[in-house]
Amino acid sequence: MRFATRPTQLLVICLGLVVVLEGVPASGNTTGAEAVDHRLKASQKRMPAGEPRQRGRLASTRDAYQEMWDHFRLRGERPSVNWRKRKVLFVTTGESSICPLRFRTMRLNRETKTFILRTRSNRDECTDDWTPRTFVVAVARDAIPKGKLSARVNFKRRIRVRRIR
Repeated sequence: MRFATRPTQLLVICLGLVVVLEGVPASGNTTGAEAVDHRLKASQKRMPAGEPRQRGRLASTRDAYQEMWDHFRLRGERPSVNWRKRKVLFVTTGESSICPLRFRTMRLNRETKTFILRTRSNRDECTDDWTPRTFVVAVARDAIPKGKLSARVNFKRRIRVRRIR
């Protein structure tokens, strides 16, 4: 016994595709995030001692930047920052020891006040261990929303970002 004819089956499939595709924005941006003016300042396999694995901080001043650079145990000279135009975001996440993450870009979801850092790795097969990676990104002051902030690296777990003055 047949419940539907072939043309009816095709119509149902086509309608299903229309419904699915109608919900996808033309830009392919399903996160509600928009581009934000930013500059990568550093990326190191370091993290704060004795703290949870994922951490976020936003430095608003030169003194706070120096304090956070030391707090995150970053090495080398601190890159210069134009403090009239930018604040500095520190985000620590984890990566495989044989597949280091490379920073690609950052976007901002204004509705959720979440910075979304996009990264990539040069390898397809990685080990399942965890090593730290801290990204230091200068962000345009006028792009940073007021209120509580968070960050995500590759859309994973939300990381609370504390403002440091």
